[in-house]
Amino acid sequence: MVSAPRFPHSHPETPSGRTRPSQVRTPRSTKKSSTFAEIPKEEATSTLPEFVYGISGIMQLFNCSKSKAQKIKNSGVITGAIQQDQRTIIVDTRLALKLFKEYTNQKKRRFI
Repeated sequence: MVSAPRFPHSHPETPSGRTRPSQVRTPRSTKKSSTFAEIPKEEATSTLPEFVYGISGIMQLFNCSKSKAQKIKNSGVITGAIQQDQRTIIVDTRLALKLFKEYTNQKKRRFI
């Protein structure tokens, strides 16, 4: 008499002969998720608000983390687009993007 294996999950096949779901490989999807960069320029600039507020606004504008948004603000690259009174920060979006683009075109490496 043949007994069942002591640890049934140690074998790649189940008793019915089918492979376990964890071993079935499926091809990865080649479709990329929709991002801000895939939107045509005309639509992208028309959907932008005129102003964004605070570090969170800079985060949304440049699609970056909070620390990177703080570095962009403190670096002086978009100083002409920022108006700050104590803790209130207002950023002109079109001017900020223009200044940032000019800065990155002058540099041969990525920003910060």
